[in-house]
Amino acid sequence: DEQSPTRSPLGQHSKKQKQSFIPVNKAVTIFSNSGLGRETLGRIWDVVLPHSKAAKLDEVDFTLMMHLIVCSSRKGLDVPKRLPRSLRIWREEHKLDVDTDSTNRHRHTLPEYE
Repeated sequence: DEQSPTRSPLGQHSKKQKQSFIPVNKAVTIFSNSGLGRETLGRIWDVVLPHSKAAKLDEVDFTLMMHLIVCSSRKGLDVPKRLPRSLRIWREEHKLDVDTDSTNRHRHTLPEYE
C-alpha cells in the first residue's frame, strides 16, 4: 500500500541545481503543525538528516520528513531509528530524478515503512 504525500510548499528554485528548497525555519513551522512534540520531530529530523546543520531543506528530504510525520501522527507508527531501506532507495532515486529532470516534482509516491 503506497501513499502520496501532500504537495509540498517548496518554492525557492535553483536553476543551477534544478531543485526546490525550503528554509529550515519555515519547515519547522510546518512540521510543528503536525501536533507531534519537539522530541518526536527532532528524532524524525535526525533519521532523515543526521548531523545536519543545513539552513534549508531540499524537496526530497522535506518530503521524507513529511512522510515520517504523517506515519507517526496519523498512523501511530513509531519513528524508526534509521531511515528504512525502502525510503533510502526512494531518496537516492528521487535525488537523481530532481538533478536530471524537474518535470515531475511534487508527485513523489513513497513506499510504506514498518
